[in-house]
Amino acid sequence: MPRFSGREINVGSGIRKKIAIVVGTFRDITVRQIGYLENAGIKACKPCILPERGIDLFSFHLDEESHLISERFMKFIAGYDYLVMSGGETAGFMLRNSNFSYIINGESIMPLVSTGSVAGGILHGVRIVLKGGLIGNDSCYGDILEWIDRQEARSGINV
Repeated sequence: MPRFSGREINVGSGIRKKIAIVVGTFRDITVRQIGYLENAGIKACKPCILPERGIDLFSFHLDEESHLISERFMKFIAGYDYLVMSGGETAGFMLRNSNFSYIINGESIMPLVSTGSVAGGILHGVRIVLKGGLIGNDSCYGDILEWIDRQEARSGINV
């Protein structure tokens, strides 16, 4: 079971960080990874505007529901401290819709899971984690959330 059994991460300083996880495909491993988060109390929903933000999991079928990624939703997502995107097609679609210029690369958390921040567009300055769609075990998102928690616990670290 993941350590993150609620809807938010309370880092060492007590600051609440808002994290959006966006998944646009439903392969077997992805379904298991989403299930892991849901078992921790982080329920999946379609891309929408939510009144309460903490750790939010947005899942949709990119091929059939790309219309859900509206400009309004992109502006909403820009209010999160971290944006975790699963799959190259999903990340590419989200970034293109944001009119980004480039990604400032950060460190790699694990093979094919990298970090950085967005330069330009609606998501300018948002810290991102890009996870390959078929990468990781069932608890991969828990590992990513723990990495974010460790980064935030260190003062002065920019992801």
